[in-house]
Amino acid sequence: MIGHRLRFISAASLIGVVLVGLFGLAPGRPAYADDAAAAYTVTVRIAYLRDGPASSAAITYAAYRGKAYPILGRSADSAWVRLALAGARRGTWVLAAFGAIDGPLDAVPVEVGDAGAPADAAPPDGAQSLTLTFSTYARAGASWSAGRIAVLDRGQVFTIAGRDAASRWLKLLLPAEVWVPVGVGKLSGLISDLPVVGAVAPTPGATPTPAPTEAAANDEPGVLPAWIPAPTSHMRQVYAAARRRGLNPASFSVAGDCNSEGNIFTQLIAYDLIDLTNTPYLKNTARYFKPSTFRKSMAVAGGFSAATIMDPIWAFPEFCRLDEGPFACELRISKSSIVFIGLGTGDHFQWQDFEANYRAPIEYALKAGVLPVLVTKVDALESEEGGATPGYINDVIRRLGAEYDVPVVDMWKATRDLRDGGLTDEPGHDFHLNAEAIGVHVIATLQMLYRLLNGV
Repeated sequence: MIGHRLRFISAASLIGVVLVGLFGLAPGRPAYADDAAAAYTVTVRIAYLRDGPASSAAITYAAYRGKAYPILGRSADSAWVRLALAGARRGTWVLAAFGAIDGPLDAVPVEVGDAGAPADAAPPDGAQSLTLTFSTYARAGASWSAGRIAVLDRGQVFTIAGRDAASRWLKLLLPAEVWVPVGVGKLSGLISDLPVVGAVAPTPGATPTPAPTEAAANDEPGVLPAWIPAPTSHMRQVYAAARRRGLNPASFSVAGDCNSEGNIFTQLIAYDLIDLTNTPYLKNTARYFKPSTFRKSMAVAGGFSAATIMDPIWAFPEFCRLDEGPFACELRISKSSIVFIGLGTGDHFQWQDFEANYRAPIEYALKAGVLPVLVTKVDALESEEGGATPGYINDVIRRLGAEYDVPVVDMWKATRDLRDGGLTDEPGHDFHLNAEAIGVHVIATLQMLYRLLNGV
């Protein structure tokens, strides 16, 4: 990654001074590289970058309205410009007409052919990589209070230098101190295999992997938080009957989107990366269900919706049958007795069909003898972007939970008192869980399993 430039966020900060030397950024012009004569600001909603200066070239990255980049090169007719994109491994050409140009474009050098990003420095042997699944801020330290020093874009790939001790932050292998929160992308390996580097800089007032504030350090059912429902007679019967149907009572599955990815969810239980100091009663539950936390779910992927989770076209062909969607495939392979369904974020533009689509996995699970545990979402994308009334999807989830008499873990209620409502602060409308909410998600899952296991 050495040699790539980051877009400067705060010229006044000390890290900005460091970046001037390491990344070639001019402190007086935040969006420019010191050798860039002009900058480009995206004016369309989404501008796709390509490998070369032609519409036929492969799409490589996406840039969003309002984001600014230094211009490194242009085509001979100035119809295309090549942008400076931090960590880019492929071409970054975009139509000039998709943005506004600040500065003399004729001073930008003309590039011939498919000139792309500078060659990457070879990563250390065995190093893991991080592929960003959305744009995010890079920070100067492993803390939400650390200064924002750059915007990194979806689709970029970085070599990981290590993680913080709480496994909530990843340090990228770049010339400057650059950290991103866990969950902003997909790791090429296990987070537990990454070395712990640097000192942990906790957010003021935060504790490692916080548990919900209502959870107490004992096993009295009455102190469990309100967003963890007590199992009804029907719920207990479905779970108890699972063993008789050949299902594993000590196994649970997960069906969901990016916020259910193993590296920010079940793997934290698998590798003892979740702090249970304040909830010691959960240790036996974590131990009992631990074998199932090492598995990669066939029904978890970024962008999954209530419709795609049931569609065979989205299933893994090497593991699933031709007529199986990801959800059916996961239940067949895992033989789990419980499945947590964390969906809705990816339905923000199809919210009118959400209820009908969401019923399908609930009914499929019950027919298979598996107890579905519904999980509300933390974001509000369907109202922010899709035009739905506020809280529409979560209201549907709660109502269907009552209708089918299955548990609802209300993550929306669980995260109301968290920083930024439990969401990562990122460009555009937020929908990824932040580090605090990741901790709450894991603890809430264990609390629900505790209640089902003990029937309380």
